[in-house]
Order: sequence, then structure tokens, then C-alpha cells
Amino acid sequence: MAFDDKQRQALMDRLKKQKERGQSIWWRPQEGNNRIRLVPYPHGDVPFIEYYYHYNLSSDKKPTLCPKRTFGKECPVCDFVATLWKGGGDDEKLARQLNAKQRIHSPIIDREKEEDGIQLFSYGSQLYEKLLETMLDPDYGDISDPEKGRDITVKYTPQSKGQPFPKTDIMPKPKVTPMLDAGEEAWTEMLEKCPNIIDLVPEPTVEELEEMLRALAGGSAEEEGTDYGDGEDTDNVAGFNK
Repeated sequence: MAFDDKQRQALMDRLKKQKERGQSIWWRPQEGNNRIRLVPYPHGDVPFIEYYYHYNLSSDKKPTLCPKRTFGKECPVCDFVATLWKGGGDDEKLARQLNAKQRIHSPIIDREKEEDGIQLFSYGSQLYEKLLETMLDPDYGDISDPEKGRDITVKYTPQSKGQPFPKTDIMPKPKVTPMLDAGEEAWTEMLEKCPNIIDLVPEPTVEELEEMLRALAGGSAEEEGTDYGDGEDTDNVAGFNK
């Protein structure tokens, strides 16, 4: 079947929208101050999704979900790390690189791009502690509440010569504001379209994790010679920004 110019343009428009939608799921702060709103997570009890990842396993350096620390399931990488800790020296160094690290994912709205809908903001343990302390502070309370919540200023400072890693800080706004000015019907509709983390982060099988370990040890001809890096900059991998 051949497409005419109109049909071809319609397909190209759909492809463009699909790519834009995929790119916008993970929110990245811009340099300077960013204003966001933490929103309720309709697929869970709280707007904080705690996941753990192994780094430096795959050739593309992307984080690999740890099924043991995240879901309490079997994980051969964790078993391997446990044996490395006993070795000391280089074994201990490798254990630190492969040990599962915590990442928090929260649903947010970028106030500058509300048309993008709800996105997921990924960050580390220090920001997580600050957000939890804010939520537990009676002067703030549940800042994700659609009616009585508060926006958050996220200040992002990129990596520089005098600063080896990017720096991110947060400050809740003192003023109470609604999630959307359009009212409850609008934010209810938006929450229904909130991405589910389970659909975005694949859970590897035991066999897949074992194959990654074999590749790391040079046991897989397909992956032999791959540079897996040293794992020091794990907070800025595959869209996960701290």
C-alpha cells in the first residue's frame, strides 16, 4: 500500500509526537532555578518510588534494576557482590562499583511546561531525605496535595572544573497553590495519565543478570572487551539525574 502526501505527513506527525512523548517522561532540570510541583502517584501510596540499580553492568552504561533490593527477589549480581566484599583490595573496589544504589522516582509537573503533563523526576538519597523532612514538617505537610500543596524550586548547578559533580538543591515555596488552576476535573484527568514506573523500567530475569556477569568477566564472546567504566558517576546515567 502506497501513502499519498497527506497520509505520509500524518504518519510523520504521529511519529514526532510519539518520540516527544517518550523523551518527556523523564524530567531533567535545567541550569539555574526550576519550578516544579510534586503530585500524587496514582499507582502507589506515596509520590516516592524507591528503586535500586546496578551500574557498570551493561555495555551502554545504563542502570540495571536490582530485583533483590527493589522487590526482594533473587539477584545473582547481589550474590556476586556479597562474595567480593570478603575479598578486600580490588575485589572490594569492584563490589563498590556493582553494589546496588538507591534512586527515587517522583511524579512531577514542570510549571514551565505544564502541557507535557506528569513526568518522572529521578534523584538520590540526599534530596529524598530533604523532601521527606519537608513533608513531615507540620508547617508544610503534604506538599503534593492537589488543592493545598506547594510548588518546589529545584536549583541545578552543572558539573564544572571546581565542582566534579552536578549539584541539585530544593526549596519548597511558602505559598499554598492548587496543582492546576483549571480545577479538580483537570488535575484528575492529568493524574489518570500519570506514567507507571513498572512500564518504564524493565525487571531483568535471573538469566539476563547472569549473562551480564559473564560478559563482565569476559565469559561472553559477544560482549568481550566492553568498557564498563568505573561507576563513579552513577547519578547521571540514562536520564537519571541527581
